[in-house]
Amino acid sequence: WTEEDEDGKIKYYASDDLTDESTQIMTYLNNGGAEGEHALYYFSADGDTDGSMKTGKNIKIDLDDDTFTFAFKSNGKAYDYRQDGLVDKKIYVNGILQKASTDEKYILVDTRDADPSEKMKDEYLVGTSGSIVAAGKYVKDADDNWWSVDKKGRVWNWGSEDESKDMARCQAKYNGDDEGASNFTVTVDEEDGDTKVTCK
Repeated sequence: WTEEDEDGKIKYYASDDLTDESTQIMTYLNNGGAEGEHALYYFSADGDTDGSMKTGKNIKIDLDDDTFTFAFKSNGKAYDYRQDGLVDKKIYVNGILQKASTDEKYILVDTRDADPSEKMKDEYLVGTSGSIVAAGKYVKDADDNWWSVDKKGRVWNWGSEDESKDMARCQAKYNGDDEGASNFTVTVDEEDGDTKVTCK
């Protein structure tokens, strides 16, 4: 809410009363008056001394279920991949940085509803820092599942079998257009039954 002081200056306040949308710290404000178009803004919780709208990245905010990392543009609006695409090779949803917990190591983020003009992939693999796994890399998550991101940026999951690491390593080198093609061959030794993965 706002209040005019004795000098005629407008002071801005914020409240952590989330039952009142007009005064909550995390505030959705109508964006340009269009129905259904809103943007998320963050106002300082210290209304007595500040109450200003905050901007910038790596802003830690305590919510009911956890502490989250937020980012806000210079105009105060929260970053969101659906309008902004990747920001510093990271994905934000309503201002919240998408990142894996230390118990996960890596998570898959679905971005199929992004603005087509942003030219984003359908999904991205992100680590604990929130950075996306780069094309041509392969990694293992906390459940011992191997993942690869091929040269085209497509994400592949190879499970946790003995040969999964080699599959991920080979697929990370794939640069073809066939989205269903594997970049390796698998052979099984007839005598000992060992499986061998060979990159194409």
